[in-house]
Amino acid sequence: MDAIAMTTTVILDCDNACGLPGRDVDDALTLAYLLGREDIEVAGVTCVFGNTDVARVTQQTEKLLRGAGRPDIRLIPGAARPGDHDTPAAAFLAQTAAAHPRELIVLATGPLTNVAAAAAYDPAFFANVRAIHCMGGYFGAQQIGLRPAGELNLSADVAAAHAVLNGGAQVRLFVTEVCRQLPFRLRDLSLLRGIDTRLVRHICSWLALYGISRGICRIFLWDLLPALYVTHPDAFASAVTGATADIDALRHGRVILRGNRDTVRAPQTLRDAAALRRDIAAAWRVALPSRRPRLHKHRLGHAPAA
Repeated sequence: MDAIAMTTTVILDCDNACGLPGRDVDDALTLAYLLGREDIEVAGVTCVFGNTDVARVTQQTEKLLRGAGRPDIRLIPGAARPGDHDTPAAAFLAQTAAAHPRELIVLATGPLTNVAAAAAYDPAFFANVRAIHCMGGYFGAQQIGLRPAGELNLSADVAAAHAVLNGGAQVRLFVTEVCRQLPFRLRDLSLLRGIDTRLVRHICSWLALYGISRGICRIFLWDLLPALYVTHPDAFASAVTGATADIDALRHGRVILRGNRDTVRAPQTLRDAAALRRDIAAAWRVALPSRRPRLHKHRLGHAPAA
């Protein structure tokens, strides 16, 4: 189930706001990682509210795809609010899964509204997908640096989260505790050589904001973990499992899994974060290489050709 095929087809369902002042960068980092992998086929990107409104999510993601030279990848707007089910994204997710049964992996890095809406559009959706990898939730109270860590994905649309986690699909859930095992620190900036300076600036700005607001010199690559489970499943060990999630706990973003079946698995341990960071940066370099201006010959002391 979790072993990677030669090429794995994914849809990224995200709330990317990278490039807007004071907004998260990790959705964009996840998309750049996917675009830089030869073993991943991105069938499309669906957009959902979350880090900003869905119109700006779509706009910022379009800019990233254009900058990566991938305007061919379908970009589909989705839910603007909790419970917003009648959207192009819901139809696209459901139709793509139906056309490729048991092949598609959905990577959900924002509220789960679009994913739940796909199941409302087609009740066979959860059976048709190979797996749903989503980031969100926590097991216990969390604090990052000087401030408590709020939960912004599962609790943003509790009904949707409950539907996805209890729908019978193979769900891989990446909670705060395991995501914190993949930090990106000041000393990791050396990994960004050869990467488009625009992406580097976004990462540096987010590091600075974390330093000012939380008093720590690192960020966390939250949304990368659902993608890494596709490309590096062996990097994850031990898991909390169950078949259902408690809806009252989800209102606060807390994950309590119940049941003897393991349709929902929440990995607890991440191995070799240093090697993963190197692999991530290598994929970023492929997707968004630096664009250094070419020196003209006359700048080097040569007269321009007549």
